Amino acid sequence: MISEPARLFSALFYLILAGLLAGYPFSRYFDTIPRHRLLLAPALGWAVLGAISLPVFMLVPFRPAAVALVTLLVAASAWLLGGWIKPSMPAETASPRLSWPWITIAGLVSLIPAYSVAPHVFHDGIGFAAPIFDHEKAALIDAMVRTGIPPLNPFFSKTGVSPWLSYYYGWYFLAAQAALLTGVNGWSADIVFTGLTAFVSLVFMGWAALRLSGRALAAWLVLPLSLTSTLFPILGFIIGPAFGHIFANEHGLESWIIQSAWVPQHLFAAVLAGLALIALLRLMESRRVDPVLCLLIGALVGFSYNASVWVGLTGLLPVLAVTALAGFTWNRRGLWLAQMSLAGGFCLAAAAALALQEAGRLHTGPVIGFWLFPVFAASANTLLNLFGYWFLLLPLFFGALYIGALAWAAPRLARKGRMRPAERGLVAACFVPLLVAESLHSVIATNDLGWRCVLVSVLAMTIVSAAWLAELRGKAWVLVFGAALLGPGLVSGLAYATGMTATQALYGTPSPDARRFRAVDREMWRAVDALTPPREAVASNPLYEQSLTPWAGNISWAMLSNRSSCTPPAAYLAAFASGVPPQQQAELSALAQTVFNGAPQPEDFKTLRDVYECRTLLVTPGDALWTLPRSTPEPYYRLAAEKPGDWRIYRATSSDQ
Repeated sequence: MISEPARLFSALFYLILAGLLAGYPFSRYFDTIPRHRLLLAPALGWAVLGAISLPVFMLVPFRPAAVALVTLLVAASAWLLGGWIKPSMPAETASPRLSWPWITIAGLVSLIPAYSVAPHVFHDGIGFAAPIFDHEKAALIDAMVRTGIPPLNPFFSKTGVSPWLSYYYGWYFLAAQAALLTGVNGWSADIVFTGLTAFVSLVFMGWAALRLSGRALAAWLVLPLSLTSTLFPILGFIIGPAFGHIFANEHGLESWIIQSAWVPQHLFAAVLAGLALIALLRLMESRRVDPVLCLLIGALVGFSYNASVWVGLTGLLPVLAVTALAGFTWNRRGLWLAQMSLAGGFCLAAAAALALQEAGRLHTGPVIGFWLFPVFAASANTLLNLFGYWFLLLPLFFGALYIGALAWAAPRLARKGRMRPAERGLVAACFVPLLVAESLHSVIATNDLGWRCVLVSVLAMTIVSAAWLAELRGKAWVLVFGAALLGPGLVSGLAYATGMTATQALYGTPSPDARRFRAVDREMWRAVDALTPPREAVASNPLYEQSLTPWAGNISWAMLSNRSSCTPPAAYLAAFASGVPPQQQAELSALAQTVFNGAPQPEDFKTLRDVYECRTLLVTPGDALWTLPRSTPEPYYRLAAEKPGDWRIYRATSSDQ
């Protein structure tokens, strides 16, 4: 029997190999140095593989043999197309390269977000870092392996409502291919791909900074810049309690060290966005229509959207539009129109499958609204908030990244018409998504639009700030300035990273939930899975072991069960049942609370079974339902299995008798 660590490394091997095979031929568009091509290839390959295989598996059963065959066919096609690819530039033997020590350290840094998703075993319990809450979406990976593509929605079920998932699940789809082939569960696949995504994002920024400046130092500067975080905690410590009365109570914009751990799917989309921008600039330099490059742009843009609608749609598209329009010249209008039309057509084709699925959520109302990002607590003055956003909030959110980007962009903007196309594209990537976050926000639950679209800016600002600092190396004022900016940001970022990875294991005391998770839960969910067919849903307490996550969430179900939930945490209802009116979401949340933590009536169990299609009912000692007579769920559910003192499993009956 293959051990779980062996399966995990098999998943890692598959993702790297598939990315290399499908992406290496296309890396000639970006570099000719073999080491750099190998490092850039995985992200390119995942975009191409995902863009092609996703619609294929909506028509073909999602099975291991099919995944292997499609991967090989996509890779073979990429190598055939590689014969038509012209290199980006002649190889320069003296040009700087990403060194092996740099690559090693980047790999070690990428372990920080991966470890934040892993279980932290200490004493006789298991704890989790805060980002684990957002990784309850690992249930999507298990759902795809279990039910195919498109997957059944693992977070919601209701009679009369479409059972299919409406969400941008491109990143999870790639992880699901690894899980299907190797047998790892969704949680393990999530950990592996989170680390890989962090690594390829650092590689992309390091390579781009090196190419932009021509100096190896720029790549090295990317690493500390990536570890910086918001200056708000430091400022709050200095000012004291009065700090809370100055700024509006609005969630801030975040840097790489935070987002790489919380939302790798959005970071992945931002990496594809950066590659798409470079590919577009390469296309605009061409004196002919290059269908292979247009195809690559389509895969990068389309799968960026498939991985994150906020990055791919609201972050990337405005940047590409500004860059393309800035490169328009009247005497080449025919070529420009042909290039943009072909690339745009491939983009639409790559994004169409998921875009059509997601369109279903629009019938409940708008998902995006206009606003002006609130800055000050005591003022709604438009000009004051506008000024405060650009000259106060953004320097505090991003520190050295933002100041460095301004310093790099200022002399280039002063040249106006003499800016190179690449410089125009980078300026747009640095600041256009920040403008989008200032003026638009998502109205489904939280402002994911603003939080995530700025990842395009985060990567771009890191690249140009590193290049700017490297270009001015040796100047005393630059050293002082860099240390003054980098120092506080690094303190904040490293404090955050330490809190994510080490604090709990070193100083934490296991809670009853932490002990139960380690001692009971895996066996309990295996028993649930054994009694529940793969396409059926389980009702369990959405507040089960809620002390393990920063907000109420059933982390045990998401990570250990391999079945859908019909009573998910309220936060996930808002995201994954957004096609259902909020009132109906609230009704399900209230019903779950009544059944598990209140005084349920017989009709409540009937509603669970008949309306929300809950075929299995799990009851644990922490539920108020546990203290009621064992026959309480009857006649709608009957006891099917139990472990005295630990859990009871009921199965839905076929009649009310």
